[in-house]
Amino acid sequence: MNRLTNKAISAPGADSTFGRAVTRDLISSLAKVLDKLGLLGEDLDYHLIRVSMVIIFFFFGYQKWFEYEVERLEAA
Repeated sequence: MNRLTNKAISAPGADSTFGRAVTRDLISSLAKVLDKLGLLGEDLDYHLIRVSMVIIFFFFGYQKWFEYEVERLEAA
């Protein structure tokens, strides 16, 4: 919904049968690709949590390393 006009905004042709068929085909092909990659397996929630933790640790570790590097460069 657009906040200013209270009208729903949708993709052109999304409410036609052709638009629905294209959307269904795209979603099914995406699901097939994710299944072949093994991302839709049993432990999807476990893998999502693990990946998010790795990303968080990477960003915090990078910040700490950069801060440490700046301290060492200033001391020299």
